[in-house]
Amino acid sequence: MKITDLSNLVAVETIVNHLYPILIAILVLVVGVIVAKIIRKVIKSILKKANIEKKIADSPVGNTLGDYSPIKFFVNILYVYLLLIVVLQAVSFAKLDMLSHFITNIANLFPIFIYGVILIIVGLFVGEYVAYYTRRAPFLFAGLVANIVKYIILFFFLIMALPHFMIDPSLITDTFKIILMAFAVAFALGLGLAIGLGAKDTVAEILKSKKESILKSVNSAEEKIKSKK
Repeated sequence: MKITDLSNLVAVETIVNHLYPILIAILVLVVGVIVAKIIRKVIKSILKKANIEKKIADSPVGNTLGDYSPIKFFVNILYVYLLLIVVLQAVSFAKLDMLSHFITNIANLFPIFIYGVILIIVGLFVGEYVAYYTRRAPFLFAGLVANIVKYIILFFFLIMALPHFMIDPSLITDTFKIILMAFAVAFALGLGLAIGLGAKDTVAEILKSKKESILKSVNSAEEKIKSKK
């Protein structure tokens, strides 16, 4: 065998050794994408047969969602996660270590991020559900109370979700405290000025009209104390 032929064989072997992992990676990628699509289709079909979307649409949170499909959101999230796993396996076969490390980090963070998104969605659902029945309660300002309760619930779920987005929740809570304190001070000042300037005559009339009943209550209380002695 000539030296040239030997060199050619070595070159071919080197090319094959480099191409083989890439071909395996492509095969894994193609098969993985097909399997991921099949899984997405099967799960979507099962959830649709369970009439989950109709049950959600008929619930108090149906108006909040509108035409948005929670099933579509769920199956697409699952599909993206499956694709990440497939790509990670393909990159590992291709021996692309840096890219493999990068995708591994994304795959590890993805469920944490999605958990945060799910917490916010659950907060929206719970808040809307509670607000729906609060609005129908037979007491004054039920609509206002319902909206306040809804946003308080959403706020707490948002605080729970923030760490999953790598955000310090203390930034939101501290800001909320400052806004709440400013609102309380403004409300107290406004109420004090209203009573002091615009409502002092009204307050005086109310106290004057209730003077007799107040005195009677005080006298009866004094008599009860004396009788006990």
